[in-house]
Amino acid sequence: MQSYLLKAKELLEQKKISNLELAQLIGKNKNTISNYFTEKTKIDIDTFIKISKALNVPVGYFFDDENIDKANDISFNYQRLKGDNNILSNGKEKKDIAIAKLRSQLEFFTYRAESCESIIKEKERVIESLNAQIELLIDKN
Repeated sequence: MQSYLLKAKELLEQKKISNLELAQLIGKNKNTISNYFTEKTKIDIDTFIKISKALNVPVGYFFDDENIDKANDISFNYQRLKGDNNILSNGKEKKDIAIAKLRSQLEFFTYRAESCESIIKEKERVIESLNAQIELLIDKN
């Protein structure tokens, strides 16, 4: 199972949301959700965004740095590809795919930036705490 599907499944378990409940939240049926998680059906970008919203996490939550290309690949499942890997010839479909891909990247990098900000804030708190402890030790001497 793809790592982003594993993360989605783990999050469902943590939030105690069944496949049926997820299906209702995103307007799909239970079998479709099951097919996503067994990889019988590929998730299109619109559905993946709905899943992330239903679970109250950004799309980027499901991907680590090594899997950013997989986040981009999801957008290609938005439409079927021909055997020669050329996207269907309709220009609007190409534009829609490009927009979906860019939205996916934007959400991912926004999530990563927010994660970095929280790490920096936590490190600043630790530094303040250590400095306070140093000051106390200096004052005791």
